[in-house]
Amino acid sequence: MEGVAFSLHHCFESTGQTKPGQIFLTGGGSKNGLWCVIIANIMGTTITASEESDHGLWGLHKLAQWQLARWVLPN
Repeated sequence: MEGVAFSLHHCFESTGQTKPGQIFLTGGGSKNGLWCVIIANIMGTTITASEESDHGLWGLHKLAQWQLARWVLPN
């Protein structure tokens, strides 16, 4: 579990973004309270776990919004 959380941390740091104020987790792993605590501790932020089982398209939508705000809208 820690390895996955550290990998998530490494991937996030590689984007050059500041620390997130909150992380939204979905899917089976989000149902494991211990894993949510581990991720929160390693990422240094709070975790919100979804009641739903999977949000793949929702995550894709959030990534698209971030990219639009970062690259398209400011110009």
